[in-house]
Formats: sequence, structure tokens, C-alpha cells
Amino acid sequence: MWAKTEYTGTSSAFLTYLAKGRNYAILIMNPANVVMYVNQAGATASGLKVNYGKWTHLCFTWNSDGGVYKYYHDGNMMKSGVNLQVNKEIIGGGELIIGGRKNTLNGNPLGVGYYFDGEMTNFNMWKTIIDDDKIHQMSETGCQNSCGDLISWASITEDEVFGLEVEDSELECRYEPQCAGGAFENNTMTFDSTNRWSYALMSSKQVPEMKEFTMCWWMKTTDTVGHRRTPVSYFAPGANYYGSIVVEYPINLRLWVNGAAGAHSGMKVNYGLWHHVCFTWNSNGGSYKAYKDGRLRYSNINLRSSQTVKGNGILVLGQRQTTYAGGFYKHWAYYGDMANFNMWSEALDGDRIQSMAVAPCDQVCGDVIMWSDFTNSDAVNIETEEIDHEEDLPCSPELPVCHGGAFEDKTWKFDSTYEFTYAKVEQRIPDLDELTICFWMKTNDETNAARSLVSYRAFGDSYGSIVLEYVHNMRMWINNQNSAFSGMEVNYGLWHHVCVTWTQKDGVYKFFKDGVMKYSNVNLAKDKLIRGGGEMIIGQRQTTLGGGFSRSQSYIGKMDSFNVWSNIIDDDVIQELVADPCLTGCGNLVSWSSFTSDNLEEIDVEDQDRECPARDRCYGGTFKRRTWNLDNSVDWSYGSSPSVIPDMDAFTVCFWVKMPDTGIASWGTLFSYFTDGDRFGSIVMTYPTNLRMWVKNWWASPWTKFKVETGAWQRLCMTWTSSDGGAYKLYNKGEVVYAGSGLAPGQTIKGGGSLVVGQKLMNEAGGFHKHYSLKQARILNFNMWDNVLSKSDIADDKKVCRGGCGNVISWHEFTFANVENIATTKIRCRTKPGGEIDIEDQEEDDMTTVSSVETTAAPTQAPTQAPTEAPTKAPTAAPTAAPTVAPTEAKTVAPTAAATEAKTEAPTAAPTAAPTEAKTEAKTEAPTEAKTEAKTEAPKVTTLAPIVTTECPLPEDLPMDAAVGKTATQSSRKGGSKADRAVDGDNNSNLKTGKSCSKTNVEANPWWKVDLGESMDVYKVTITNRQDCCAEELLNAEVRVGDSEDIAENAVCGVKVSENVVGQETIDVVCDCGNPLIGRYVSVQLVGVTESLTLCEVSVGGLPLPTLAPEFTTEYCTVPEDLENVARDKQATQSSNKSGGKASRAVDGNKNSDYKKGKSCTHTKPELHPWWRVDLGENFDVYKVTITNRQDCCAERLIGAQIRVGNSEKFEENDPCGHTLTEHHALQETVEVICACGTPLHGQYVMIQLTGSVKESLVLCEVEVGGIRPEVATTKACVVPDGLTNIAAGAVVSQSTTTGKAVADRAVDGDKNSAFKGRSCSKTQVESEPWWKVDLGSSQDVYQVTITNRHDCCGERLLNAEVRIGDSENIKENAVCGFKVDEHNAVQETIDIICACGEAVKGRYVSVQLAGTTQALTLCEVDVLAVGGPTVAPHWTTVKEVTPTLEPATTTSEPCILPEGLVNIITPEVAVEQSSTRAGRQATRAVDGNKDSNLKTGGSCTMTNKEYEPWFKMDLGASKPIYEVVMTNRMDCCSFRLRFAEIRVGDSPNPRENPICSQVLRRGRTVRKETVRVTCGCEEPLTGRYISIQLFNRTNMLTLCEVEAMSWPEKGCEVPNNVVNLINSATTVTQSSIKRGLGADKAIDGDKNSDIAGKSCTQTKEESNPWWKADLGETRSVFKVVVTNRMDCCSWRLDDAEIRIGDNPDHTKNALCGTTLSREMVREETIEVTCDCPNALQGRYVSVNLTGDKRMLTLCEVEILGIR
Repeated sequence: MWAKTEYTGTSSAFLTYLAKGRNYAILIMNPANVVMYVNQAGATASGLKVNYGKWTHLCFTWNSDGGVYKYYHDGNMMKSGVNLQVNKEIIGGGELIIGGRKNTLNGNPLGVGYYFDGEMTNFNMWKTIIDDDKIHQMSETGCQNSCGDLISWASITEDEVFGLEVEDSELECRYEPQCAGGAFENNTMTFDSTNRWSYALMSSKQVPEMKEFTMCWWMKTTDTVGHRRTPVSYFAPGANYYGSIVVEYPINLRLWVNGAAGAHSGMKVNYGLWHHVCFTWNSNGGSYKAYKDGRLRYSNINLRSSQTVKGNGILVLGQRQTTYAGGFYKHWAYYGDMANFNMWSEALDGDRIQSMAVAPCDQVCGDVIMWSDFTNSDAVNIETEEIDHEEDLPCSPELPVCHGGAFEDKTWKFDSTYEFTYAKVEQRIPDLDELTICFWMKTNDETNAARSLVSYRAFGDSYGSIVLEYVHNMRMWINNQNSAFSGMEVNYGLWHHVCVTWTQKDGVYKFFKDGVMKYSNVNLAKDKLIRGGGEMIIGQRQTTLGGGFSRSQSYIGKMDSFNVWSNIIDDDVIQELVADPCLTGCGNLVSWSSFTSDNLEEIDVEDQDRECPARDRCYGGTFKRRTWNLDNSVDWSYGSSPSVIPDMDAFTVCFWVKMPDTGIASWGTLFSYFTDGDRFGSIVMTYPTNLRMWVKNWWASPWTKFKVETGAWQRLCMTWTSSDGGAYKLYNKGEVVYAGSGLAPGQTIKGGGSLVVGQKLMNEAGGFHKHYSLKQARILNFNMWDNVLSKSDIADDKKVCRGGCGNVISWHEFTFANVENIATTKIRCRTKPGGEIDIEDQEEDDMTTVSSVETTAAPTQAPTQAPTEAPTKAPTAAPTAAPTVAPTEAKTVAPTAAATEAKTEAPTAAPTAAPTEAKTEAKTEAPTEAKTEAKTEAPKVTTLAPIVTTECPLPEDLPMDAAVGKTATQSSRKGGSKADRAVDGDNNSNLKTGKSCSKTNVEANPWWKVDLGESMDVYKVTITNRQDCCAEELLNAEVRVGDSEDIAENAVCGVKVSENVVGQETIDVVCDCGNPLIGRYVSVQLVGVTESLTLCEVSVGGLPLPTLAPEFTTEYCTVPEDLENVARDKQATQSSNKSGGKASRAVDGNKNSDYKKGKSCTHTKPELHPWWRVDLGENFDVYKVTITNRQDCCAERLIGAQIRVGNSEKFEENDPCGHTLTEHHALQETVEVICACGTPLHGQYVMIQLTGSVKESLVLCEVEVGGIRPEVATTKACVVPDGLTNIAAGAVVSQSTTTGKAVADRAVDGDKNSAFKGRSCSKTQVESEPWWKVDLGSSQDVYQVTITNRHDCCGERLLNAEVRIGDSENIKENAVCGFKVDEHNAVQETIDIICACGEAVKGRYVSVQLAGTTQALTLCEVDVLAVGGPTVAPHWTTVKEVTPTLEPATTTSEPCILPEGLVNIITPEVAVEQSSTRAGRQATRAVDGNKDSNLKTGGSCTMTNKEYEPWFKMDLGASKPIYEVVMTNRMDCCSFRLRFAEIRVGDSPNPRENPICSQVLRRGRTVRKETVRVTCGCEEPLTGRYISIQLFNRTNMLTLCEVEAMSWPEKGCEVPNNVVNLINSATTVTQSSIKRGLGADKAIDGDKNSDIAGKSCTQTKEESNPWWKADLGETRSVFKVVVTNRMDCCSWRLDDAEIRIGDNPDHTKNALCGTTLSREMVREETIEVTCDCPNALQGRYVSVNLTGDKRMLTLCEVEILGIR
């Protein structure tokens, strides 16, 4: 049977059979734990829980032979047993009841609780045992009746049905698991157990016994803690402490099975990128495999070989279970995001896993657990975020732009002499296991410096993940490991094409110059991944992420055509790029055409000066006589247009295609063209099984019945013209096979879009879907024309074999840059006698694969031998300038070049650094003599001692920034070389020019020390040593770590700096061979010498100390301030009473926590799961519950207590409030539990229950429930784009007939719920041509009708629906609006029908009718869109009408240069509001001056609820000119939510009436930045009092971390000329405390030295609310206070300082002078605060104070300006 129920009653029966003498011959009951009875004997319960509201397939078998019985769930056998009524028979002739229960054969039916409450279909019964395969097949074919031989569903008649409602079955006829949908579709789960348990527990699906499995999911985390964080755990009954299946350690993932741990996989996923993770296991040999991003990363055997993973367990995401469904530990909890978790009962193959990884939007279906199975009730304390499919998890690869671009025929000129010049790559870089970088360059830089052409730096890098450097002898770095020098010289003033490739496989890397491989080698970052998510900079070397540039490493020269691929491109592709200098290439990661001026910093752009060869676009080409072979089974496979598509009123497309006849219907797309504004595509040719064409989105040809999949070559041509009524034709091999008209008549296809062969474009950038990808297809000679070719032209055989030459796209123009993952095959094309075309493949040896090729070019010699370039003889002479020492570091000068380039045989030993190329090439643009390239024998070299390394294990990605910006001191200071220079993050090793090195005087045992602020686990200290001279001074330096300020008392870290390493720039000191030293202070000291200690940087690699029991905190959860205790004196009950401790005591208002003396605590008997409940009398919004716990003894009894809130008297049916109480809470007298972090729970009952496994008493001394009565919900306006509004809402409607309660009015009730069960869909009876009609009251201009179709099932019933509009009540007399609903539209949830392509159709009546069809008509909503009409105004105003969108104030395409002198006029005092507030993130946060873009940790971002068109508004108080609005966007997640933000400025409080500032932010790239600037006007700004930000036509959350408005500053208020400093020798000053002897008088000594070392600054201790105060002796008029701030460090400490003036000695009661000091103000040395300009503040006392805990106040001088 198929069944669906949510009923929790344990006596509910699926089936009862009563026979003579056997009251329960067969009984199947209890949807909460299904159990079967035979002849009144019960089998063991199945453990199956099926009451979770989803259709499930159930089967039960029994055999008297051995009494064998089995339970099946969704085709899987879940439990079996024996000895159930062995050798007994079931007597026939009885009564079978489906869904009901009786106790005796002739008795009456039992009551309601015994009946099945739910839905059931396809019940069948057999008198034999059917096999497992048959049962599994039935579970996959939902609506196919299986025809039982005893009872068949088809044989049941209406006469046998009593009191049941009969509905259409919702099961699909070809049942497939519901992959799509679910509570978390397109959403992630965010886990954070810092303050409460955060996890997802799968409650609705049963896990079967498994001998193999696969688990896959997407995850993202930045958790660097080395604890065993656990994304997934499965715990079966009887499992031991370690569980049945566990995946742990995001820093190095590993798998556990049945309590045994596999080896660590080496897979690291904790660096902030989304990764696809899969683990497979098979009991056969215990083999297991780990996959990351679709690639197999690790495999092994002997993990629980031959064992079985037991079923009926609990799967939990985000926590490690040590007991069944519990036993969580904080240090094992997962912190991060997760999405699309699925589980299979088989070990999937690698291709299947890879296909999932490349298509994250294709939600897959695990046969055990699917992502769509998870419900909101499964998620505990989990935040959900909408997945950004543009940025985080793109549905398919973004289509690279392969032509045009801002720098077509241009070149970049780099020169960092005065300003750093560079280009920043905007594209996100993923993890890379191979790469290719190619570009053209020209330089004559002869400095031999380590010039960096490109650098890519990821989190945790020390040198760089990718660096390409040295133009006179090129080398590269991969994953902080440098290659050998290539000997490739490019710095002699000629243009050169440079390519480098690398693969992790054997660490093979190659250098190409002008298309020729110059050098290759192996073992460069072998088997390592280049980590994604970093920054790529062209022209500079990064020493910090995105910065830390040095002029000595800046590239000087020209560059263009820069491209990056995520694979190794073929040598032929590289040679093709060289052969045509104007062929820019098209990298699939970074393409030259994608760069814009926004990517450039101080780079000059010049015209390209290379000559381009003439091209014949009608002959030859890369794919001459070659076919494309598209697969798409795993990777994306496609070809893209090599040229720009123009506007077209007609076109012809021709190509050859060959596809196998698989016998399976294909939805593949042969080609598609998509441009701006499209919804489905401007041109689409799809469905090879039954070819169909689309033009201009809405117009589709009928099914042509032409089949492409025949296994033979077909030559297809499609023609179309907008004239002749939209005529079109389909040709095959020159003959018309289909023709028609009415396809987009009078339309123009807009140019400038993207055309792709083999994929269906969903947007201009791609958006592919595997369902529509072309599979197993071959394409040849694809051409396109912008006119209709004649039949004779199409049939021209010569053109057919030659390749053709379309005037829009020519086959000869395609290059390797235009294809992705396409194999090519060489063919022969000829015309046979009789005119037939014959296409034959040539030998398989001629087949090549373009993109994603395997690397096979590893050198045959061992890595110690140098590779050869060409097999020629060696010269007799050695190089003229052979180096004697190879460089070991970037700072070292590379070897000079030999005199000539000579080709040689391979030398016997590889040099550490190959010599640079010598040259006879003249250093002119046009050398008169040809170059002679010869290669000499590599010279024998010696090397410097290597940098000290160690085999000691260190934590992966150990952060080395623990000391950056911390307080540093040293024994003395030489000049300006202060101690904090060694922790400023600058690694410049030149003391004189870099000014970033600390230095002491020459003294005995000089030392340097940094205070980390707290104790840490310190693993390593890295010292950057001085290199401009005197490196040897660091000899014998000793590093110590400990908690004592006396460094001699701390432990020694590692070994002293020795002669072997003292000359190096970077010196690593590993503390205790991988075991950390614990300490707060790290010191470096020269021991036993008299010398000066110089340190250019000291980097400390440390981790925070682990916290074993982090305390819960609710500080981040905001609840309303006006909560009242709504439980006081309400009716309370509990599970039992003991010793007078009745339930009402907990709500009597008495908080006495002594049970015996106070007599005000409740007390139950010792029992399992005791409970207490209060009835609030009505529904309340409950925010928190506060418990007063017993304190005279036994407080620990509260451990394990859970609180729930809801409308049920049953504990388990209500919602959990907050966390389960732990030992931490049990020790407290007052326990405050916030329910859902500021979001209320709704309910009448609040319950507290102990959930432990032992009998215990529940004692409560008081329970307070913080709640408020819920407000009445208000309806929202529905605004349709382009000024149209829905005029059908609430209008008079009718329909031909009505089924049940599905009345016509439901389709205009404003509810777009597409599930019929939502009770918001209208439905007629099954009849001929059913109809539905709305009366608008008067004739209206209607442009569009939008239908919300039923989507829980049966959407196809809307096929042939027709919309008509007119003034006649007879709908047949009215005009047709748009198209009939066809197969393509009928499966969609929302169907937009445009009436006359932008022209209105006038009428009073709008109807929907199923034309020519006998069916039921179901409509879940109908919107009629017209201009004007009744609307609901936005709830920020009482305006009754929505005005049309005003045009932007500025429409010029010229760059906008804003006037100088503009300032941000937004202050915290500006009045702000927003449409709603989520989790306490109020509107005021956007104007608090804090630009922290991390919503979770910064505490300074606003957030609305998820709603339609959320808004934020500022009131400036008066109208002001606004030139620019600057928004700080959220960056820890979800930056994409700011898309479609609309900024308006004007004087109306209704923002819709104000003009738009620039354009709506439609582009994803625009809003993926931390700072988003929107210009309102250049010379003519917008003027207004109100500034609003609103998401236009979007339902989402609006988040703003800061908003600034740029305008002219207010004219300053001038202080009188006669003011003087009121401080004199009689002034008395005091402060709250004194540190280091720096008392209050230091601020009035006349010395403004801002360096605290000058001993002229005050300083208090670190304390709460520190202050400084001056007593002027009598009341004075004070106009201004001037503060000199500390600048040698810590200027930020003065942030939020207050200056107060008044006559009260208690400074907190005096008036505030000006405003509190902002973060911008305290960056300055001199801070001027004007008090009450133009008036003065009167007072005797002037104070400066800080508020908050652990603050330290420092003032270097204070001046008080006033009049005596």
C-alpha cells in the first residue's frame, strides 16, 4: 500500500482482518512504530516511523514456514524476524477492514483513535511471498496498480467504501523521489554550537541495514580549531560510543564505520570555500573512498570488512553522537554551513559523484535520505541562508566572454616608480589541481630584481600559492614552493608570448616562450592542491592578502591578453595563440575579455602595437575537417560563439549532427541563444527525439516529429524571418522536413547575447542544467547567417563539405578558446555519386581532446636531471658566465645569462638554478639577423645551506598572525626603529628604505618582546632578518615563550639561530617539534653577546587555547524590553506531586530557592521524564523562560531539562525553547533560557521536562515566562514590475462548476500557495472545456495575466488553457491574450502570459478556459496586470496610490567625477527606520559609524525579515544635495541579497514618489563588494530630505552594515577669537587610576609628544569606565576641547570617548561636549571637539571618560579653550 499520515496515535490501524475464532488474524497498526500481528500474536515492532506527512510505500510479508516475517519501507527491507505463528495458518472467510479496526468479527467498529487518519492508495494483497525486486519495483511506480491476486486496488468498488473522501491520487505515474522542494531547497543550514546545540536530526526517514553506502553534501567552514568537528554522524541501536558512521575533522577529513576510524584523507575543507564532499564504503574488503569537489582524493581498504551497518538509527548533521540521538560534545560540534546532504545504500562510482560536484543546482536523490526530506522541525538552532548561486555555488560554469571586452586591441603599461600599478582579478579562484597562465608581455627591465608578473595568495600562505617572477630568468612558485629557474629570458624589449602550466600529478610544470616549451621539470608541489578563495594580482607580488607590495618586486613593462585556465591546455592551443598575436585567448577562469577599468589601479592603457595576420574567415581554421564530440555525462561540454551576434530580423543556422538512437526520450538542446531581457531564450533548438524550435522566448513551433537520434549524420538547417507572418522552415540534407508560420511575427532578435552549442542557456552567463545538456552528440560545420538562405544555397554540396561560411558565425572562426571539454575527431567529407554526402572518421590516433586534457609530459629522467629542450649536440665551450652559487630566495640576484642560446643534450646533473637564456637577439624591435638559439650544458653549481626545515608535524594552515598589531617592547631603541615595527605585518627586510624593522642600541644581551594579550599554543616563530646589510648580527638569537614578563623565566622555543641560517631572509623556529609551548609573551634575545638586535618582522604561529566547557551566553540575542511575566498565578499542573510540592508553587511569585524553608518550590516523585506545565490561558509570543532553581541541595537535578512552547498539552508536540540545560546551568540559582534568539515561539502552554534515562524528581522554585500578546498581522502590497498592478485581487469571480470547497474566489485571494492542500486553489469538476472568469467592474487596459499553477501534482492539467479578455460575458466572443499553455509551460508553477507583446488588450472580463479538453481546471492564483487600479500602499506611508517609477536622475554614459570636498553627512543622530527588524538588528546600526561587514561577529549590520520589497529610510531633517550614497555590504555571507536595491532621494516621506539615484543594482558583480557606491548626480545632484534603500520587486532580507550620504559639509561654527587655554598652574587634575607612573598631570604639562615613550602622556589601568578630570576652580565658558591622542600605538583606545563639562564633581552628570569620539576622529593625532557652537558650555569641571569594561584611557595633552 501507499500511505500518508501525520497522526501520532499508537492504536491507529492500517489494516485489520478478523476470522472465525481469530479476532486479529492480521492486524497492522501504529504509524509511529509500525507493528504486525498474525493470529493475535505480535511480531517485533519494526521501528518504522511513517507519520511525517509524506507518501510512503509499505509492504509486509509472512510465511508460516519458520514464521518468517518482514517489513518493507519505500522498497527497502527494514526489519525481519522468525517464529511468528510457526506452521499456523490464517483462516479464510473473514472480514478485511482497510483503515479501520474492530475487536470481534461481528462487533462494532472501534472509536476514532483506532482508525487510520490520513490518505491511502494502491492497496493490494497476495497469497504468496513476492520477492524483494518486485517490491522495490512497486515502490518506484507509484500510480501503477500492482494487482494483488487476493485483493487488487482496481477491484475495490464504491459500495465497499464507507465515510471516506475520495480524491485524485497525488502520486506521479512514474514515481520518482521528490528531489526538488523541501524546507531547505536552495538554502543552507548554518551550524553554530557556541552558545546552544545546533544540529539537524533526520526524523522522517528510516535508514536500512547497509553493506555499502555513499554520503555526499556541500559544506563551507573557516573553523581552524584542531578538534574533531563532526559534520555528519549516524548512530544505530546498540552502537558503541563512537557510533555507526562518522565523518570528522574538516582540517583533515576522515571516516568512521562501526566504531573504527579510517585513515585521515588529507582533505582540508576549512578555508571558507564551498566544497562538495563524498565518502563511500563497501563491506567487501572494507574499501572506502573520499572525494572532494568531484575528484577522488583518498582510498583505502580494511575498514570494517565484511560487516554490516545496522539500520533504524538516527542521522544527525552538525554533531557527533555518542549515544542514540544525543551525547553531544561542544568540541566535536561542527561550525559552518552545509547544503544538499544525500545518502545512498550503494557505493556510487566516481563519474556519478563528479557529475554532482559540477552541477550543484541539480538537487540529487539519495535512496536512503534526500536533502528534501529534512523539515523545519528537524533543524534545531540552525540559521538558514539562501544559496548565492551566482557567487558561492554557481549552477554551471560562467560562460567566458571570448570576444570584445574593454581592452580589445589594447595593452596595459605597468610602472610603479611613483604609484603601485597593478590589475586585480575579480573572478573567484577555486581549488586548483592544475592550471595554465598565458599572456603577451614586453619589457626591457635589466635590474635582475624579482619582478612579479602575477601573484596569487590564499589564506595561510607564506610566500604565495602562485607566483611568476624574474623577467631575466623566469621561475614560479606553487603552494609556497619555488621551481628551478627556467633559463627563460624575456627582458630585452621584444614582445613575447609566455605560458606556464602546472599539475599536481607528479608536480609537473612547464615554461613556454613564443609557443615553444623552454623548460620542464617535476616535483613542484606534487600531490598538493592550490587552495581557492584568495586574491590574484597582476603586476605585483603580494606579501599580505591583496597587498603588501614592494617596488623592488613590481613589474615594469607592458602586458595584454592575460588568461588563466583551470586545466592544462594543449600545446596546439598555445601555438595557436602565438600564431595570431591578436587572438586574445579565452581562459575558463580568467579571460582577457572580462577585464574592465574597475580592475585596474594606476595602469596606463595603450593601443596594441603587434601586427595581426590577415584571416580568411571562410577557409581553414582550427576545426577544419574535425567534429566536436559532446558528452556532458560528467563535465560540462559545449562550444560558444566566436563572434558578436547582431540584431536580426531573420536568420539561418546550419550544421551537421550525429546522435545515437538510444530509445530514450532526450531533452537535450542542440544550440541556444540568450540575450538581455530573455526569459527562455531568443533562439532555442531542442528535443532531438522530436525536434522543436523557439524564437523570442514565448513563440514555439509545434512538435516537428523529426528525430535527430538515428545514429546517422543529419545536416540540419533552420530558417526564420519576422516577416511573412513569422515564417520558418526546418531542412535536413537540403530538403524541407517541416515548415510553418506564426513564430514571433514582426519581432527583432536582440543582439549582443551569448550563443552556445550543446547547452540550454538560462541566462547570458550560462546557467546550464544537466537535464537540457546535449549528450553523446557530434557536431560539424556550425554556421549562422542574418538572412534566410534559399533552398539552393542550403543544398550546395561544395559548401557542405568545405565547412560553410556564415556571415554571423563561421565554422572556420572557432578556435580552441571557444570550446570546453570537447573531444575532436578528424574526418573525411566527400560527395558520393548521386550527390550523397559521406562523412568518415579517420584513424583514432588523430583524435585530440580540447580542454581538461591529461598531463603526460613528465620528464623521463629522474628529478635530479635537467630536462632537454631538443636532441642536438652540446657545444664545445661552456657558458661564458656560469654562476657559482644558485639563488635560494627571491631576494637573491638570479644568475646572469650566457652569451648565446645553444641547444644541447641533457646534462648529467640538474642545476639548482638553471642559467638564464643568452641571446644574440638584437635589443631592437626589428633585428637584422635571425636569432640562433642554442643550449649549453648546464654548469655545475653549489648551493647555500637550505633554510632550516623540520619533519616535526605542525597544524595545517597554522595562522602566523598572532603577534600582528600587538604590544611590543625592547631593551632600547635605536633612532625611530620602535619595537612595534616588528609586528606591523610588513616583511620588508631593508631597514633603511623599508622603515619597518625594529632595532636596539649596541648593548649586552639585547632583547625584544611581544605581548599576545592572552596565553596561546605557540608552535612556530618566523623571523624576517635584515637583508640590506648586517644579517649576521642575528647569530645566537634565542626565542622564548611563556607567561612571565621576565623572559628568562620562559621556555626556550627551538634552537638558537646558527651560522647555517643567519644569512637567510626568513628563519623558521619550530618550538618543540610540533608540540606547542603555552604562553602570552614571545621574546627574541641575543644571548651572551654585545650587539644590536634588529628584527624586520616576527610572526608567531599560534592557536587559542582550547576551551573545554564554553559557557552559554545570550548576549547576542535581543528580546523586547517590555516583556511581562505572563505565567504568574496561571493554572499549572505536573506529572506527580511529592511532599506538598504542588505545581502552582512555581508561578506564585515567590523566588525563594530553599525548598524546605521557603515552601515555594514544586516537587514531583522520582520518575522517568517528569514534567511541569503552565496554561497561559491564551496564545502568547514567548521570548524567554526564567527558572529559579533549588539551591539548598540537589540543584543538579535540573540537568537535562528541556523547555517547550506550543498549543498542545503533549510535550513532544510543542516547539523546543532554547537549549537543553547542562551542568553549567544546574549550578546557577537563576537560569534564563531565550527561546529562539529573539524570535518568539507562539503558544498557550509552556512545559518543562527532564529528558534523561533515569528516574529523577523535577523541582522548580519559580518559572517566569517572558511574553507578549501577538499583534494582528497586516496584509502586504503586491507591486508588479514596470508600474503594472494586479487589478483582479478581490474582484467578482465565477467558474463553470466547483469541486468541494475549491471556489472560484480562491484564485484571487492573494495567496499563491501552489499546493492544493493549502486551500487557496480553485477547482472545477472534470468536464468539457471548464472555465473561470473575473469581472473587473469596468473595461481596463490589460497587458499581462499571470497564473499560479498547481505544483504539488497535476500541473499538466493546465495544458491548452486559453486566456481571453473583452467586454462580453460570453468568453468565446472575447479576444485571445497571448498563447495557449503548452507542455513546456504546463509544468511550471508561475506562467506569465503577455497579451499582445506589450500592447494592451481592453476588456472588463478576463477568463481562463481549457479549450477542447475534458479535464478539471485548477487555478491557485490569477493576477491581471494593468496600469493603475486599486493597490495597497507601502506601510511606511498612508499614500493610497503607487506612482510609476521615476527615471534615474543621471543617464549619461560619461564617467562621473564627483566634486572634491564632499563629506559623509550621516551621523548617529539621523532618524532612521526600516520595514521590519530581524533578531534585534535595528535600523540604527547602519548609521553608527561602524563599517564591520560581518553581521554575526561585528554586531553593526541591520536586517529585516524576509519579506516583499523590504526597505530602509533616513530622514535628514532638511533637504540637502546628495551626490553619492555609499553602502557597506554584508561580506560574511549573502552579499548577493543587495541585488535589485533601489536608492531614492527626495522630499516625500513616501519613497516611491522620489526620484531614483542612478540605476537599480541589477548586476551581481556590482553588489559582491564590501563597499557599494551609487552616484546620484555629478554636476546636478539629487536634493532631498529622505534617502531610502529598497529591494525592488524582490522577496528577501535587506541587510546594511553602514550607509553614508556624500554632500557638502555644514559650514563650521566659528569659535570667538578671544578664547584662551583655561588650564594654568592652578588647575587641579585627577584620573581614575595610574599606570607606569603616568599621572593626570601629564596631560597639562604643555608637551604634545604623542609617543608614550616620551613620558608625557597619562595612562590609567585597564578598568571599567576610566576617566580624567580637570578642576578649573570656578565656572568657565568652554567653547572647545583639544585632545592630543597617543600615536605610537593604540590610538583606537580613545574610540567612543566622551568629553563632559559642568559644575557637578560627578562627571557622569555633566553635559556632553559635542559628540562622542568616532573611529574616524581617533585616527588623528589632534582631535578638536566643539561643544555647543556658537554657544559655550558652562562648567567648573572638564572630563574625558570611556565607558565599558576593560578600557584604558591615555591622553598626551588636553587643552580647554574658553573665556576666563
